[in-house]
Amino acid sequence: MVFGQDIAEQLSRSYYNQGLDMAQIRDLSGAVDKLRISLQFNKNNIQARNLLGLVYYETGEAVSALSEWVISANLRPAGNDAAYFIQNLRSDPKHLEQLNQTIRQYNEALRSCREGNDDIAAVELRKIVSRNPKLVSAYLLLALIEIKDGKYSHARRMLKRVLRIDRVNPSALRYLREIDEATGTTTTMDIRTRDRRRGRKKNENPDEDLQQNAAVRQAAFRERPAYLTLVNVLFGVLIGIAGAAFVVGPAVRKSLSESTNSRITEYTTTIAAQQSKINDLQQQVDDSTSSVSSAKDQVADLQSTEQSYDNLLQAYVDYQNGDYESAGDAFAKVDNSLLSTEASEIYDSIKSDLQSQAYSSYVTQGQTAFYQENWKDAVSYLEKALALTDSSDAADNYEVMNLLAQAYAKNGDTDKAIAEYQAIIDANPDTRRAEYAEYAITELGGTYTTPGSGTGQSGAAANTAGTAENTAGTAGAADTAGTQNNGYADADGDGIPDDEGTDGTGNGAGAGTAGTGTGADGDTAGTDTGADVGTAGAANGLNQSGWGG
Repeated sequence: MVFGQDIAEQLSRSYYNQGLDMAQIRDLSGAVDKLRISLQFNKNNIQARNLLGLVYYETGEAVSALSEWVISANLRPAGNDAAYFIQNLRSDPKHLEQLNQTIRQYNEALRSCREGNDDIAAVELRKIVSRNPKLVSAYLLLALIEIKDGKYSHARRMLKRVLRIDRVNPSALRYLREIDEATGTTTTMDIRTRDRRRGRKKNENPDEDLQQNAAVRQAAFRERPAYLTLVNVLFGVLIGIAGAAFVVGPAVRKSLSESTNSRITEYTTTIAAQQSKINDLQQQVDDSTSSVSSAKDQVADLQSTEQSYDNLLQAYVDYQNGDYESAGDAFAKVDNSLLSTEASEIYDSIKSDLQSQAYSSYVTQGQTAFYQENWKDAVSYLEKALALTDSSDAADNYEVMNLLAQAYAKNGDTDKAIAEYQAIIDANPDTRRAEYAEYAITELGGTYTTPGSGTGQSGAAANTAGTAENTAGTAGAADTAGTQNNGYADADGDGIPDDEGTDGTGNGAGAGTAGTGTGADGDTAGTDTGADVGTAGAANGLNQSGWGG
């Protein structure tokens, strides 16, 4: 076992060193992956957890960063840099609130994207990156919206900002590759303007002494008629035209034919190339649309998780400030199943005390509102109080449940009042509390269900446990409905009858079937086994019935 722990710690340190190297060259995505693996091998690696928090903070994820530092501080309270990080972050409440606000706005932008309101989301995201210029996820989402709208230059600018924060961010590199394929241009991260000037040297070497020697021969001169000269000129012109037509004509026709064929071929090739380019661009558009759709699905999956982390952070801040009501509201919205192992530890560390404090505050506020006859606020506070309790503890929360049922009734919500009284019956079977709840349901005109006996009826005596033994009881024939305890009194207003009231009659509303059964004292007697006891099997009401609790 010790040998295995040593290997795990060595692997954790190794991955921590790799994550540190990547963080130093601003490969933050790679650093996050390595540091998470390091913590999987050894969750008590304080250096890895603190560095992971710093990397999260550098990418604008203040919630994740604070979570890591809080866990680190709990693991090692003394001599831990995490305490300094937390104190430094809390020292500027305005800045912390601004970061928290940008996270809320980012969640709103995600919701707008999911609803198809990309324009509204883009406006929110631009505000977010102006207030939190390191929030990588906001840049990526804004770039996706710009790609969808065909604004490739704007999207490229957003992605370059991501790569200045996280130089090897895989999502940013993938989106840039899609933009390069769509625009036909390559994105450069380091553009340097160079002014290159090339001088030209003119080498002038004139030869002014160049002379041309010509040999001149003196020809013998013989005078000819003038018309003969004109005839020779015309004859030469005709011969030249004929020669040109004979020699040049075929070449010209061939050249024209070749030029025409070449142009036809060129046009055909151009059309084919343009069609191929159109097909490529259409494919790129389809791929981009698919990428945007996939990104929206990822956004939808991350939305609930981000909301849970946001609510957990808000609950933690309000808890530290002593605002237990606000902390309870935020804590109730946290889905613990979506949290990471580290965040779940934070959740569990404040759950018990926060629920206790919030429960007491809600109950106090609910009682105050009830006695001030502010039924709406009383219902709200008491519902929140019960939401913090487990259903298995319903019997211990009788006072709150009873007060909530009365508030429902006073507020005019009869159905909810009946449902709450029924919950009291289920949690407190065979007790005075259950009897009072049954009476209250009857007064509201509803029906109740007794555990193990089906639906009760208003005014009918359920002569169950505690029935006195009867001898040879006969079926009751069409007796008038009797009342099962006419004497409820609640002088102190605590929602519980002060006495057991007067005895009710055992005469039921219908004809029972005579049978045999065992009474409360163990004697075998002929009793009426129907819904109501017959005349011969009359029994006293609650005074002869077994009271619980």
